[in-house]
Formats: sequence, structure tokens, C-alpha cells
Amino acid sequence: VKALFKQGGLRRLTFLEAEEFRARAMEIARQAGVRLNGVVVFQHRHFHQANAFAHRLTRYIAVSDRLIRNLTKREVDAVIAHELGHLRGWPGVYLPKLYWTYLPFYFACWVVSDSTSAFEWWEPFIAFPAVVAVIVSARICQSRELAADVRSARVSGDSHGMIAALARIARLNREPAAWGRIEGLILTHPSLTTRALSLAARFQFPPSR
Repeated sequence: VKALFKQGGLRRLTFLEAEEFRARAMEIARQAGVRLNGVVVFQHRHFHQANAFAHRLTRYIAVSDRLIRNLTKREVDAVIAHELGHLRGWPGVYLPKLYWTYLPFYFACWVVSDSTSAFEWWEPFIAFPAVVAVIVSARICQSRELAADVRSARVSGDSHGMIAALARIARLNREPAAWGRIEGLILTHPSLTTRALSLAARFQFPPSR
């Protein structure tokens, strides 16, 4: 398990066994009806961000030490519930795999081409399936993030807690509150504004809040 996490550039891994934080995470998992094998607290090897993610293969959740130090208990619990939502949801699309599937397609088209001039004529159109794959997979990933936000709010009974956590993480990581059109098409996470307004609409409180 530790080797899998180190491959992601994490360092100073701490596998929690009896600490209060692990107990809270396991209790939230019990309330959510999700099997959780353990919790990892980490620092990233290359940058220091307030971050968390779920690892479906091992059924662990990993939380950065910076997130734990800078978020309130209410906000940390919302983040834990969000990551547990990923363990409960269906597997996502891993974007790099889609990129690699494009290369054999490209070279196959190049090999079967009758002439170089013909290939040069329709070569630009070969990129179209790759662009579509990126946009579709990004939309799938974004929908999974929105669904995990909703699961977090339902498990914790606190939709505002998830929004507060998102806002604090955005400030800690110096992330913009909204994406441009291009970023909105290709990024795997919706913007903070989109996620907050989605929760507002789902739980029927004024977007102006």
C-alpha cells in the first residue's frame, strides 16, 4: 500500500491506527455505508497543497497534513465524506489512458495511408476523436465530483460545510474561484463556483449565500 502512494509523489506517509482523526474517518465511513480500510496523512514531494483523494484499489483515503492543520473539524469531516463518496461511486475515467489510446490510432492511420499527400490532407481530422475523448472524460470526472459533493452533504447533514471546505482549500492553494471556457471543458474538477452553486441548487438555498 505504501509503495502505491509513493508512486504518486507523496512523502512522509503516516498510516493512522488509533488517532482521533482515523476514528472520525472510520465513523463517517460507517455512517455512509462505505468500507474504508485505512487513512493516510501525507506531504507531497513537489509542492505543499491542502488536498485529499481516495484510492479505490486499496480503499484508503489520503489527506495532506496541510489540509488537516488549516481546515476546521467541520470542513475536514466534509472532505472525508466527499472522498468516501468516490469510494462508493462507480470507477472514473483515467485521462492518461485515453491519451495513450490515441497514439496507436494515429500510427495505424499513418501506416494504412496510401500516400503521404493523402495523409497530410486528412491528418488534422485524426485529432478530432482525441479532443472528443478528452472533453467527454472531463465531463464524466466533473459529474463524479459533483456527485461526491452531494454525498458528502447528505452524510454529514451539512451542505454548507462542504462549501466552506472548498472555499478554504481554494484560498490555501491559491486557486481561482471559476474556470474559463477552455478550462471548464478539459479539467477533471468543476470550479469552486460551479460546485458551490450546484450544492445550493440541490439543497434549495439561495445562490447568493
